[in-house]
Amino acid sequence: SNSYNGILQGNIFNKGYVALERTRNIQTLENTFNAIYQQITSSSNKIENNIFDAQLDPQLLRAGLIVSNFGHDNIIKNNIIDGRSDGVTAFKGTDDGIVIHESSGDIIEGNNIKNVWDCGIENTGTLSRTKIIGNNIKNAGVCGIGGWYWNSWIGNEVRDNIIDDSPSLLLIY
Repeated sequence: SNSYNGILQGNIFNKGYVALERTRNIQTLENTFNAIYQQITSSSNKIENNIFDAQLDPQLLRAGLIVSNFGHDNIIKNNIIDGRSDGVTAFKGTDDGIVIHESSGDIIEGNNIKNVWDCGIENTGTLSRTKIIGNNIKNAGVCGIGGWYWNSWIGNEVRDNIIDDSPSLLLIY
């Protein structure tokens, strides 16, 4: 909480949550998460080259393995995310790979996301000036990229994403 200019690197996080609140310029690099990463009211953080695997307690319901709420200018890049869902059965494994809520200026790029029962990348609330580029999403039960719950998109860029084994590439309402 209230931390600035730090690095989390080379760690293994098992069970529960890794939670950052009111942080800025925190780099989360090359870690293994058998847990959920969540940041709230955080800006200019980088989450890069990590492995997120929902292998522990596969019955535990997770909104997403990476969750970013009320932030701006964050980078989520080159992560490997496995939600351990069959992509069909709701409430088994992880709902979404990455969840973004009320954010602007973020970059979500080059992530490999698989085995979620809802969406690879989902947003709620307003998403503005965000780039969703070059992600590879496989086995998502509803869509590759989606947005709902008081959803608005303003000036976002979505390109060069590969969605495989999902009913929809993009679903926004």
